[in-house]
Amino acid sequence: MRPLEIALLFSTATLLVWCLLARTSSLLLRMFSLFILVLLVGQVALEGQRWQMWPAYLVIVWLSAYLMRPCPPVPGRWMVVVNLVLLIAAGTIATLLPVFKLPKPTGPFPIGTVIRPLSDTSRAEGQDGSQRNQREVTIQIWYPAAHLGPPRPYRLRSEAGLRRDRLALVKTHSALGPPVSSASLRYPVVFFTPKGSRDEATCQTEELASHGYFVVGIDPPQADDSASFLDYSSEEALDASILEVNARLRRRVADVSFVLDEMERLTRNDPDGLLTDRLDLTRVGVFGYSFGGAVATEACRADPRFRAGADLDGLLFGDSAVAGVVQPFLFLSDDISPPTTAEPERPTPTRALALSVQETCSKSIRDSIAAHGGYLVVVRGTRHPNFADDALSSPMKGRMGLGSIDPSRATCLIRNCLLVFFEQYLNDRQEVSFKEFVITCPELRLKEWASPKRS
Repeated sequence: MRPLEIALLFSTATLLVWCLLARTSSLLLRMFSLFILVLLVGQVALEGQRWQMWPAYLVIVWLSAYLMRPCPPVPGRWMVVVNLVLLIAAGTIATLLPVFKLPKPTGPFPIGTVIRPLSDTSRAEGQDGSQRNQREVTIQIWYPAAHLGPPRPYRLRSEAGLRRDRLALVKTHSALGPPVSSASLRYPVVFFTPKGSRDEATCQTEELASHGYFVVGIDPPQADDSASFLDYSSEEALDASILEVNARLRRRVADVSFVLDEMERLTRNDPDGLLTDRLDLTRVGVFGYSFGGAVATEACRADPRFRAGADLDGLLFGDSAVAGVVQPFLFLSDDISPPTTAEPERPTPTRALALSVQETCSKSIRDSIAAHGGYLVVVRGTRHPNFADDALSSPMKGRMGLGSIDPSRATCLIRNCLLVFFEQYLNDRQEVSFKEFVITCPELRLKEWASPKRS
């Protein structure tokens, strides 16, 4: 919880206990309630309100209105108890769903960021092919900046919505739109393909930007973001959902190639002047989380302009699941034991189908590494949600589906893996090879390795 929130809860609890012990209201008691009301206004103004604190706000407003009446009696015992329960509820919820902090990037550069909408005029989303139905893609770019600036919020309130309004109070380490650092003439570029939202792995994108990378996060259009995933209810349903997933994969991969085309255009002449002559598009990589990992893998397979890529705990689909990836590629995996259909007890039909898909994916990764080189690294103690920012958003590890490892440590390991990997294969820095780095970290297990071959 934030400092003023703690002060607000502590002061209100003190007032309620005072009401419980007092026989009559006094001027001092009423002045203290007025002080708490002023503290509430200050907390909202300075720290910002969030729905987790609403029960406490309700208690404070009610107490102030009650005690400010002429000669009010002391609130009854049950009134005080009910208000204490509401206060405890607010404190508990606010602690379990905090305004969390993103880890500080370790690189030497301040970070800038810009958000730009793009329209792919070559692809129509609707059947009529009209201008309004063209494929709309929003990108966010993180980059090494010339100087520090006011940090942009993690998400705007209009983007976060009421349920996740606390995300609008989380501060990033990125300022909106400062000039690019002049430390280098041009910088390498890494694309990020998310599961759902371009900012869901800000821990990783800011870390890379602080070390001198332009990182381009690509939002999937809403129709693709909200689409369902695999349906394991029957073999027929699974086959149909795989067809839909592969169609969505092709659209997302086309988005990535389109954005790379736009980066080539903008580095020649950016109307805003920010990107002109600043991108080294001979050094381009891509990584993705969950289904975004499948997109990153397939993008490498489909577009030779990508020199290296990484998949953060995503299943494989499309051509890359069959033929693998030629470029140097890193598969980062959670610590769930490899699935097998030969379980002691007969699995349910639904679980059997899920295991079959996971077994096929595991084989595809091993085959790709055997044929073309690459890495499969398991992060011990992790589960799927550990690979995105949500792992830091609550101390409820079990409720969040996290593994046994400390979430901050897992985040550190994952972003270091990405940094060392791209330093080696985009910047040709061999001071510490990726394999040597993995060996030095006891939480990392190198399961499959063959020296990635240059295309």
